[in-house]
Amino acid sequence: MDDIKMSEKNLHNICTWDDQTDCANCANQEKLNCKRDKKIATAFAVVSSPVMVITIIGMIIIGFIGLFLACLLSVGTFLYALKVFFCPKCVNFSCPFNTVPKTAVDEYLKRNPVMKEAWEKSAYKLG
Repeated sequence: MDDIKMSEKNLHNICTWDDQTDCANCANQEKLNCKRDKKIATAFAVVSSPVMVITIIGMIIIGFIGLFLACLLSVGTFLYALKVFFCPKCVNFSCPFNTVPKTAVDEYLKRNPVMKEAWEKSAYKLG
């Protein structure tokens, strides 16, 4: 059973489970983050870099008070970056920060009957 490829377990042709995907023809291409999009990983690294630099500078130069303030600034920057750059396209629809439009959620759930069934059991209505 462990030798089964992920594509053989993907009975409903869910794009995020495929070993290879035809992203060019995906209906959710601009609406959701794709795990194969290297821009997402690069953007996350770029957004996270200032957080690390601020924290290190706070520890070295300013001391504990500076570290506390740097951590607060870092957390604020991180949450802002999530909310602006990642949450509007995240496939974790149950997250309280998620702001994906309902039409995109519905389109995704139509292609994923297992998730659709689970969401409908929790009183979600497809639009």
